[in-house]
Amino acid sequence: MVIQQAERFGLAQLHQLRGRICRGSFQGYCFLFSNAETPDAVERLSAMEQSSDGFELAEKDAELRGPGDVLGLRQSGSMPLRVANPVRDIHLLTIARRMAQDLVDSEAFDQPEFRALKTTVLDRFGEALDLPQTG
Repeated sequence: MVIQQAERFGLAQLHQLRGRICRGSFQGYCFLFSNAETPDAVERLSAMEQSSDGFELAEKDAELRGPGDVLGLRQSGSMPLRVANPVRDIHLLTIARRMAQDLVDSEAFDQPEFRALKTTVLDRFGEALDLPQTG
């Protein structure tokens, strides 16, 4: 298989394509060509050369593209709220999100001492968390 302009593909796509021809009883070959010399392109193609582990490549892809928005819909780029590495800290983020949702849902969040915090949270993250906006 020959893939031209390989820098235009994500690591997951390249890994899938390579996997289609590198199986069975016959030897398969996958050639990746690229004219791009950006550090990200070089690093992405280098990762393909060095690893055939899909999980490892997915982590590298997330590292290169950025984790996206853990509270929203964007799949790449920087997060508006930088709290942790979503790949490395998924368990911690799951617990933190559950605890935050419990606080927002609780009556304690309606107490006067939490009014400013509640307004900020709902205005800033209400849409991503599917919560009503303050007004």
